[in-house]
Amino acid sequence: MPPEIPELKAPQSMGKDAYEYLQAHGINAIVPPLRSSDYGTCLGDPFAYYMARRLGVVPGFKWTKALNRGTWMHLRFQYYHLSANVAKQKLESILLDRIQELRESCGEMGVVGQQQSKIIEREERDMQASLAWYEAAKEIPCIEGKTFEEFLMAPQWHRLGSEFRLITSVKTDERARPIQCICQPDLLLYHKGQNSVWIVDLKSTALSPKMRLTSVPLEFQCEHYMFSVNELLKTGQIQKAFNLPSDTKLGGMMHLAVRKPTIDLGMKDRDFTYDMTPLKSGPRKGKPKNLKIYEGEPRFENYLIRCQEWYEAKGEYETKKAEWAEDPPVNISFTAASLIFDKSINQRYRDRIRLVQHYAIVNPYPENFPMSDKIMSHGKLSTYSPFMLSPVADWPALIQSEGFTLRRRDDPVPEDIEFDILTEPDSEFDDGL
Repeated sequence: MPPEIPELKAPQSMGKDAYEYLQAHGINAIVPPLRSSDYGTCLGDPFAYYMARRLGVVPGFKWTKALNRGTWMHLRFQYYHLSANVAKQKLESILLDRIQELRESCGEMGVVGQQQSKIIEREERDMQASLAWYEAAKEIPCIEGKTFEEFLMAPQWHRLGSEFRLITSVKTDERARPIQCICQPDLLLYHKGQNSVWIVDLKSTALSPKMRLTSVPLEFQCEHYMFSVNELLKTGQIQKAFNLPSDTKLGGMMHLAVRKPTIDLGMKDRDFTYDMTPLKSGPRKGKPKNLKIYEGEPRFENYLIRCQEWYEAKGEYETKKAEWAEDPPVNISFTAASLIFDKSINQRYRDRIRLVQHYAIVNPYPENFPMSDKIMSHGKLSTYSPFMLSPVADWPALIQSEGFTLRRRDDPVPEDIEFDILTEPDSEFDDGL
């Protein structure tokens, strides 16, 4: 007879026995490499960091319009150096892969029929909307009378590539254990005249681009990306990878802010004709109605025209001229490399890393990761509220019943890897925080 397996007892605390209970159900913790988003998560919600980064418990479907359309904007930006037609073909290919991925995920979670169709239609709509935003925004002059594409493709710049995964190791002080760090810049450029490498970051924003760019020098991402690239320049890894001069230095970081239109792809984007029959009464009697008669389904081409008018403050959006003159919908800022050589900022960066490192290496017991006292976000329950409101004994069941899955964004990187070049742009969708 098979041996009797004792029933697993529910944990009595949020400490060691709680984690052992999770382990017995196949939920194991790792020490993840640091990413720029980890600092904000650890600062504001350590419990969310624990669930997503340490345990790998993430939503099977995590969708918001802002998150998903921002992802598609970044995917389009990877191909800024290609023609619009070629770039669109690449995005359509990525969309096909994404739809297949969604179908598989839906199948695993039992999402079928009309509900699955809606998820796929939403993805197609997000891609089309984001593509229209980008195609319209890229026509707006934003620096030296040039569009951002014209500026980035000027002769002084040499494109190194998009979405390279840069791996570094940082010690917050001489006695500290090093922590592995990862960053994936949207774009790396080499400035021939300056013999310098520049990092380019796209930010799609619902906010004022001018206000959005104001906070950039204070953000951990800016520090993290520049410190990482500078470290790899000091060790010669970037020069070796791209055949650059050995004395190549860091130039800085360029942030491109693109305001997201407040108009959506919808019924106004159907084909239309004008009804010009004369009015029979009223003050305009005898004059043509000049009324749009819509028919068919919304079309990408019509939405693109509306987006162009929105960015250019033309047609029905002419009232935006004064606002755009004061705060352009497409803007660029530059943060010089001198930022990271400032002693106080260098210390600030290491202090921020120290906070993340604490939560990355502390014993993976739930009690070591404080929960936020806010379980509502934008009028909805926050992502991990089911776990916050339930005992640990219920967590394994909640993963399935609440639509979560076990998936890691990063596994620990082997120590001998310092620079990982992706041969193709990374089209993976980040379903993490």
